[in-house]
This record gives sequence, C-alpha cells and structure tokens, in this order.
Amino acid sequence: MLFNYCEGDPEYDYNGNLIDTHYHKNDSNARFCEICGQRTVFFKEELLKPWEEFEKQNNSSIFEIATTFEENDDIPF
Repeated sequence: MLFNYCEGDPEYDYNGNLIDTHYHKNDSNARFCEICGQRTVFFKEELLKPWEEFEKQNNSSIFEIATTFEENDDIPF
C-alpha cells in the first residue's frame, strides 16, 4: 500500500544526537505535513505539482468548461 508520508520529524537527545525520526501519514494531495510541516514524499518526488501551478491549470480548465457551456446554450434535458 502506498502512503504519502512526510520527510520525517527528527528527534534529538540533549547532546544533539539523532535518536529517532517520526514519519506522519498525510492525505494523498498534501504537499506539506500537517503535523510537522516537512515536505511530503509525493511532493518531494514531484508526483504533486506546486500549488500555484496546480491552481493555474485548474482555473484555466474551469474557464474552458464555462465558455464551452455558454457556446452550447442547448441543454439536452
């Protein structure tokens, strides 16, 4: 099973030595972890586009759908 984990939240001891790293599960469309703020694996591996690029692409496709609907005023039902 494939999960969208964060890069990890490191835990250090009082001497500054790395003890453990905690990985958190995130939603499949999350670019950053909701718990620690680290990038997610899907975003790091470029399976998810940056939010600005994703929003720009979605806004243009919604606009195209809206203009197509306005051109075809005949509603089939």
